[in-house]
Amino acid sequence: MDFKLTTLGTSAAGPVPGRWPSGQYLKTGKAGFLIDCGEGLQISLQRNGLGWSSIDVILISHLHGDHIYGLPGLLTSWGMNQRNTPLTIVSPPGLEPYLAAVFEHSHTGLPYPVKYIVVDPEQTPELVFEDKVVTVKTLPLSHRVPTVGYLIQEKPRPRTILSSAIQAYEIPYKNIPAIKAGGDYQAATGKLVPNTELTVDPPPARSFAYASDTRPNSALLPYIKGVDILFHEATFLNELREQAEISGHSTAAQAAEVGLAGEVKKLVLGHFSPRYGDLSPLLTEAQTIFSNTSLAKEGKVFEVPYGGRISA
Repeated sequence: MDFKLTTLGTSAAGPVPGRWPSGQYLKTGKAGFLIDCGEGLQISLQRNGLGWSSIDVILISHLHGDHIYGLPGLLTSWGMNQRNTPLTIVSPPGLEPYLAAVFEHSHTGLPYPVKYIVVDPEQTPELVFEDKVVTVKTLPLSHRVPTVGYLIQEKPRPRTILSSAIQAYEIPYKNIPAIKAGGDYQAATGKLVPNTELTVDPPPARSFAYASDTRPNSALLPYIKGVDILFHEATFLNELREQAEISGHSTAAQAAEVGLAGEVKKLVLGHFSPRYGDLSPLLTEAQTIFSNTSLAKEGKVFEVPYGGRISA
């Protein structure tokens, strides 16, 4: 079952050669999530083989242009290509009227239903989406405008029943769900077999946290504790720490400090200032503090295998 992050855009403010504005795609077992949608991101989606059928939910962190200017074109293109499946868009207040104005003045209609979910950045965490596999909650961020992050978590799995136990005790199929839920089993001989002899712990549920754009925010830490992947913005090097504070952003060193304090398994940096052509100094700065750090790069995939180690 997939739990895979594909980087679509890593640039802050606007596109630069080789880097698109903000955009990430997370594929889970049942749903595909597009997280932020900067200018021209549909090209990055196409390059990575991600068509409209792969995206069920769009999660928008805030309404700055480098996170939403790609939406009108993307949604229109999907309409022109006969998308007819429902779409859910989650964002802070203001996105629906913004898109409505664009579509009104461009005489555009969408042939598929769009459900808008408006979140309150002052009321995080808030459950905004749920299916049989995952939940999505908002996260508290600190930027210049109302902004939220997102935490996508798999739901806890049932215990794994041992095939050897099924054979040894001739367990009927109808009894397996109760055993996987933690129950004991009354064998045909009358023996009560404890659950610990029948099952083993399931693989841990996987998780991904998205934090862009934001200053370092201690309120975030309890919600990202131990996540498999944390995407955290790293707009500047630490020598521009003061500018980062003024503009509501983080440095690479500050992102690493968040990853360290949150005990995350892997930190992925993105949202790089266009001033940096060479991104290696940002990686070096972060890895000095938190070694398991990688740079996001257009088309790069970070995968959390079922019960396995993160690959990138």
